[in-house]
Amino acid sequence: MKTTVFTLAVFAGLSTASPVANTNIESLNIQNPADSPTTLIIDISGINSWDEQGSTLNEILITSFPSQFQITGISWDIILTTVGGSWLSEPNIRMSNSDGSGSFTFAPGEGSDFPGTMVSFTGSVDLVALGEDFTTNADNLLNFEFFESFDDVSGDIDAFYEAGSTLTIHLKKVPAPGSLALLGFGSLVATRRRRTVRTFQS
Repeated sequence: MKTTVFTLAVFAGLSTASPVANTNIESLNIQNPADSPTTLIIDISGINSWDEQGSTLNEILITSFPSQFQITGISWDIILTTVGGSWLSEPNIRMSNSDGSGSFTFAPGEGSDFPGTMVSFTGSVDLVALGEDFTTNADNLLNFEFFESFDDVSGDIDAFYEAGSTLTIHLKKVPAPGSLALLGFGSLVATRRRRTVRTFQS
């Protein structure tokens, strides 16, 4: 798969404006100050939900932070369309650090056991309150896998996220010893890929 890199403008501060990662493009580079706590809004418009977890067809979003962050919560405001007989309850999103030692999986359309077109779902989860919060590893990567809890048609798209679908990730910076005086602007890279494509390196 050919990778195209786009760069977005530097934001003045996450406390007044959250960056939006538009995953309709292959990859992007956002630069932001390392404020804490903060939020990151990720646009998942156009992402497809293919097969069961771990399939090589599944689409994966990878974000790379300038330093380690604690993932404290997630909110979603999405619009789902299913294909064929697939149910709205079947698309799942797994958010994890790079080795999977910290993760959280949820189904935005949970309980909607029927097909649908342009159906909106909103919700949020406080991971700290659930005891499900986790920290990115030393590589500072946060991964998202989009998959089906039940695969109606193997090797084909079962659902997709319509335009305007976003995830809001709630973050808290993990201070590194001796680095507090160095806090400032860092880069945030988001790469969308299939499992068969190598991860974009900044």
